[in-house]
Amino acid sequence: MTAPTKTTIDPSNFNRAKEQSLEKNSELFGPLANFPHIVVRIRELWGTHELDNHLNGLLFAGRLDRQGFPREVASTIFKLIGANRAFIEEVFAE
Repeated sequence: MTAPTKTTIDPSNFNRAKEQSLEKNSELFGPLANFPHIVVRIRELWGTHELDNHLNGLLFAGRLDRQGFPREVASTIFKLIGANRAFIEEVFAE
């Protein structure tokens, strides 16, 4: 029995693949409606490890003057981290 092959997106078509991935995951953006600046940044950084760093920084900021995100927003950010990592793995699969 042969192992299934991994679908690989040609990196030269990255921008098209990025838009398709963002569209596929668009339902995740709903809870972020009150944070449009975060949505803009996610769209800019989608498909990069920099997005993981940015989102982790939002969740685990060391500033004591922040109250944190509502549970639904924090959960969404974790899901977006996972979706972004899955996209990166798909695009750059060997």
